Amino acid sequence: MKRNKMLTMLMLGMTASALLFTGCEMPGAGGEGKTAEEGKDSKDGKDGDAEAMVTIVTHQYTATFDGYDITSEGSYQEIVLSGEAEEKYPELAKEIEKVNQDLEETEINEVKNFAYNSPENFSSYKDERTVEVVRFDDKLFSFIITDNYSFDGSEDNYPFVQCFNYDVKSGDSRGFTNFVDDNEKMADLIYEALIDTYPDRKDDFSKPESEIYDYEGEPDEDPVALSSIKMDADANTLPCYVDKDGFKMKYLDYTFGYGAFDVTVSFDDCKDILNEKYIEDKTGSLDDVVVYQDEPAEVLELEGEIQEGAFYGDGEYDESYHGNWGYENDINGSWWSDIEAKQNTVTVSTAEEFMNAVKPDTCIILKPGKYDITDYVYFVEYGQDNYPDNEYLGVASYDMDQIGILNVDNLTIKGEGKPGDTEIVVDDPMMDVLPFYGCSGITIENITFGHDVEPGSCTGEVLAFEQTGGVRLKNLDLYGCGTYAINALGCYGFITDNCLLRDCEYGALLLSWCEGFDFTNSQFVRNGHPDYGVAIEIYEPSHMTFTSCTFEDNEGEFFTLDDLSTITFDKCKFGKAEQSYIDENSSYITVTE
Repeated sequence: MKRNKMLTMLMLGMTASALLFTGCEMPGAGGEGKTAEEGKDSKDGKDGDAEAMVTIVTHQYTATFDGYDITSEGSYQEIVLSGEAEEKYPELAKEIEKVNQDLEETEINEVKNFAYNSPENFSSYKDERTVEVVRFDDKLFSFIITDNYSFDGSEDNYPFVQCFNYDVKSGDSRGFTNFVDDNEKMADLIYEALIDTYPDRKDDFSKPESEIYDYEGEPDEDPVALSSIKMDADANTLPCYVDKDGFKMKYLDYTFGYGAFDVTVSFDDCKDILNEKYIEDKTGSLDDVVVYQDEPAEVLELEGEIQEGAFYGDGEYDESYHGNWGYENDINGSWWSDIEAKQNTVTVSTAEEFMNAVKPDTCIILKPGKYDITDYVYFVEYGQDNYPDNEYLGVASYDMDQIGILNVDNLTIKGEGKPGDTEIVVDDPMMDVLPFYGCSGITIENITFGHDVEPGSCTGEVLAFEQTGGVRLKNLDLYGCGTYAINALGCYGFITDNCLLRDCEYGALLLSWCEGFDFTNSQFVRNGHPDYGVAIEIYEPSHMTFTSCTFEDNEGEFFTLDDLSTITFDKCKFGKAEQSYIDENSSYITVTE
């Protein structure tokens, strides 16, 4: 069945992460905040030369190509501490410098990536990253970063919002668990404030999860909004801060798609469970603390040609397209043998040895056993400095993200022994078992991957790939409760042979902006959910071929795709439900015997 979703526009690959919600109203270029010059004359009306503690500087970039009707532009706001603030809080200044470096690098890459890889159905891209300072006193420096991006001048935009709090003396990041002593009680207070503030949403927000989701086992009878708040609170990912008005946070509604809601819990209601250190906000007027400044727009000098992907102007698929790495569409082709000849072989027997061995031009042989890599693919919050020593393990975006294999070319990961002897797991249901960012020439063979947790509790994928090309997956067992067995964003050139994708909560495959995915002799079994499952889910535009594969006992919809995506089944076997779905939606796919 073909359908379009708002999600498809969000998954172009501009950011890794995908938390989507409506942001705060931000002052910025042309906004209501004072300019740097005005700020010099506004300090209590006493000292016209007094310098504001923070200047928010807007940097703008554009990228265009001669001969192409494509425009890419973006902006970010740099946080500039005054000389007095830097001298008084040197550790804070170091952390803010890291934030600025990440913002600049990310924004430039966003603008360049769209310009180089613009799909035919979009001709312009605009991205804006804005900063709003909400507190700066002798305890905390708190601010909100919002990323809004849109295509072709659309009025719709797709914001990403996150709150950041730093201890001004130590420079350490602070979050919900640093502010609150009783997670459960604060979650209840937030929920009550949410319902009181937005009574028109009460009927939806107060619905028990059992009315919305179909769970195996005992259902969660908490209201859906309260359940979401508790989950974020326990994970220390609740976007929040403390100012003079109380404890503030953003409730992010994913269930009904309403967006983000500002919620305030007053000090009178929560002072007994708040950390006293952060209660009194001495910021005063933010107009006296923050000023704004615009820098002239900078034109990015781009070389080379636009990669127009697999589509002509009319959306026709070009089957000869194989991406930038020139991989061969043959699991044992000469391209693969040539790059394998450059590899050094390393044999490992522990999770630590495995993760330390990750680097380009390497073949890693894993001795039989279970490898729990939870401690090596952890989440990193933007601005923190707890990255691994291995430069090839890192995150792909500036916001909160998960450590994965980063920017590695020509890597083989292979289990020794017979199938099932080697297993790689994580024990955190929110994690992807093994993510790859910006890699090429990747072979994974003879390994079982999955979450070592109770079934039904996962929100992470099994294997996740972002902007990665030239990948071989051979003799793998990818099992749930992961949401998807394989999630790929902005990828191409995947050759999958003799793999089992099973028991994943949402479906077997989620592909967005992917080309040249070929699955051979593989099994797709018991994936999806009768109410919301989709075994094969592909978006804007993606193309895949299945040859001699088996699909059985998958629940929910068998496949979804949009008008620019294609699926071909060649010599495949289908269960009763899958065959029925194909018969009803045969006009959207190709089936050959």
